[in-house]
Formats: sequence, structure tokens, C-alpha cells
Amino acid sequence: MTTYTVEFTIIVDHPEKRCETLPKVFAGTFINTSSSHSNQGAALKAYREIIEGEWDFGSEYVSRVRVIAKTATASPRVVRGWRLRGRLDKTTASVIV
Repeated sequence: MTTYTVEFTIIVDHPEKRCETLPKVFAGTFINTSSSHSNQGAALKAYREIIEGEWDFGSEYVSRVRVIAKTATASPRVVRGWRLRGRLDKTTASVIV
């Protein structure tokens, strides 16, 4: 069985806006995390949402994302390579770097 993992890096640029239930961090903190999906379509949907800024918040944004496929019998396979991005300002549709 193949599982698809969306790996991404979050940059916290406004820690004062973070939810109080999350750990306190400094501005500029990088957080590496991932989400698992049972099929490639769901993983690619999450990948597109991240690129379009739908997973960004006022306190943090996703700076890079990729999709890999994992099986129990083979090495992980890259489905979509690392895609770098800056914070997307949705009101003006410009990228803030």
C-alpha cells in the first residue's frame, strides 16, 4: 500500500498572532511538518492549496512544500519536488519576500 506524504516548512513571521495553544516561538522560526494522505489525488490537492496560500495564517506561512510516495518495500519516491514560495498577500495577489 502506498501512502503519500506532503512535507512542508512553515516560517513563523508574526509569533504574536499565533494561537495561544501553540508553543511560543520567536519570529523567523522554521517548523518542518507533514500531512499523510491515502491517495495521490488528495496529496496533490493539499500541495496545490499550500502553493495557493490556503494553508497560510496571519502568524505564519508555508515556505516550501513537496509530495513523496512511500511504500513498505521501496525507497520513497518524489511525486512533486520542493516548491519554494513566499507569503502570498491575497488582497493584492502579490508575493511578499
